[in-house]
Amino acid sequence: MLIPKRCDVCDKELLLGSARYDVDIRVASSFDGYLPELDEVDATEESREDKLAKLLENLDAISPEEAEAGVYQEIQMTLCPECRRKFLAALGDMTGKELQSQPKKQPILLQ
Repeated sequence: MLIPKRCDVCDKELLLGSARYDVDIRVASSFDGYLPELDEVDATEESREDKLAKLLENLDAISPEEAEAGVYQEIQMTLCPECRRKFLAALGDMTGKELQSQPKKQPILLQ
């Protein structure tokens, strides 16, 4: 037996066969190879090693979960039509882009 889902934002029940939207978000850090904490120290090897040791100490001070959340997160949500509209509008406000869905163009069939 299939169980109806609920909207993860407003908790509205999504009846079987009703419109619902799955949202999958992946947020991953990007690394350009530059470590300012290391590159802005004296040119001596000892200074670089001291800076690296300090960075590692800072990493030891946080939990593995906090460290992972700082570099990678996955978020999955199921949305009702109204929350989907609000979600896309909020993303549009953040990016300055219109994110409402555009109707798909029908393919042109050649005969």
